[in-house]
Amino acid sequence: MNGKTSLPIKAWKSEAARLTIEKDNLHGEFYRLKEEVKEVETIRRNVEIMARDERRTVTRDMRAEL
Repeated sequence: MNGKTSLPIKAWKSEAARLTIEKDNLHGEFYRLKEEVKEVETIRRNVEIMARDERRTVTRDMRAEL
């Protein structure tokens, strides 16, 4: 214990408090990013659906011309 006779409880408590605050901040950031990813995935799916529908329309129009 580096020549000390007691455990550094005060230092441990302050470190635990600091780490708890950091953990809470990281959780908040994680959930914000998770929601952002969900929104981006929804946009991506909608764009894919629109592109697929557009390809079908073009293919249908090409068949009609033949």
